[in-house]
Amino acid sequence: MTESIAEPKTVALYKVVFIEQIDPPTGVLGDWYRYVIQRGESKIEGQHAGGLNDVTEHAETFAESLNERLSKKYPAYGSQGKK
Repeated sequence: MTESIAEPKTVALYKVVFIEQIDPPTGVLGDWYRYVIQRGESKIEGQHAGGLNDVTEHAETFAESLNERLSKKYPAYGSQGKK
């Protein structure tokens, strides 16, 4: 009988896959961008004001936060426990 060693499961991570400049919301001035964060088939779309570097940093920080929660097996959003 041959022993097989199971490979550890690699968890897919959220990553920023797309950022594009968009028109600002009605009545608002400044630069606005839409970003997409994806993990497998799961997509999160957001909008943020600022320059491209600021929005990129915001989206990457958001993705890192989601990945941290994933690694600790916390829910991606919502409460982390019942009272």
